[in-house]
Amino acid sequence: MDWKLNKDIWMRILNNMNDFYGTCQLALSHKFLYKMVGIDFKKLCLDNKLFRLPGESWSDVVFDGFLQK
Repeated sequence: MDWKLNKDIWMRILNNMNDFYGTCQLALSHKFLYKMVGIDFKKLCLDNKLFRLPGESWSDVVFDGFLQK
């Protein structure tokens, strides 16, 4: 059974999300959704002098650096 939602549905979901925490969690959940979120996590980190460790994604750093304070 194919449960995947199409791109249009995901765009509607993203447009209705109103918190950065949820958006980061969604980006962390799957590579496809990471691209759909459309936030430049690397630029956000570098602008705020946050750097990633080996094995971390830029969205991990944003999630840990901004949201877990």
